[in-house]
Amino acid sequence: MLHKIEGITVIRHLRDTDDLVNHGTDNPLEKGQDQIAFNLGCKLREESVNEGYRGIFLISSPKTRATETTNILRQGISQGNISFKTRMVVNPDIRELDQGQLKFPECYKSGTRFEPLKNAWKIFWAETFGENHDLTYKFGDSVAQGRLKYPELLDTFEIPGECYKEQAIRLYTAALKLGNDIKQFERVKFKPIIITHGAPFAIYRELDVIANDFEKGLIDIPVGGLVQLSWDYYNKRTENKQPEYGQSSTIPATFLNKQKTQEILVREIDYLNRL
Repeated sequence: MLHKIEGITVIRHLRDTDDLVNHGTDNPLEKGQDQIAFNLGCKLREESVNEGYRGIFLISSPKTRATETTNILRQGISQGNISFKTRMVVNPDIRELDQGQLKFPECYKSGTRFEPLKNAWKIFWAETFGENHDLTYKFGDSVAQGRLKYPELLDTFEIPGECYKEQAIRLYTAALKLGNDIKQFERVKFKPIIITHGAPFAIYRELDVIANDFEKGLIDIPVGGLVQLSWDYYNKRTENKQPEYGQSSTIPATFLNKQKTQEILVREIDYLNRL
């Protein structure tokens, strides 16, 4: 007998360190947060037991800060109830934007704010969602619109990172797969929980709101328009503030396994692949 899944929990990882020299942009968690994650794991177990589940299926980004958060959550979930099961998988599609390979001046001290990286983020958002709306602009690239536009980035990046197009394709693909897997989770009575990063967290949360407004006839989603629409909804909701560390949100499972939602995601992935 299937156990109907009403919602899928998405969690942003806990606060990570800022040691760019030793870890690049894949830092471990700050110390002293174990109890926070452990308590959240206990809470998730209690809620899931009350909802009739017999286990939790943890889907983590491969980044260190996400897997460490997931492992501590798992300890809390398993505490005091050996019959309640946990399974964990790592899905590279739900990782944060790849920020490339940085290079540092000799005077830079690890743990201090690296202003060139902050500037690279400003440039990235301006190129991606500004006047040019260039979803193919790679994070940290000195070249944009076919010319050397940001020479200051030449001294900051050995290799540029991903473009927003690549991240969106990954996240939409992961959403499609999760929608297709819902029946499997219902069959085994395991609740799926995603542990990811600020941007993926926000994108998945806004996709749900967009889908609801679309279904009510309040908006249209033109071909190739989903990325910009998500960005507009995100700014309207948060005034461009990142989700809090450890913040959770529940996405209705019906959103992911609706045929219309899946058709839109497939269409958008096809559009992005052709850019």
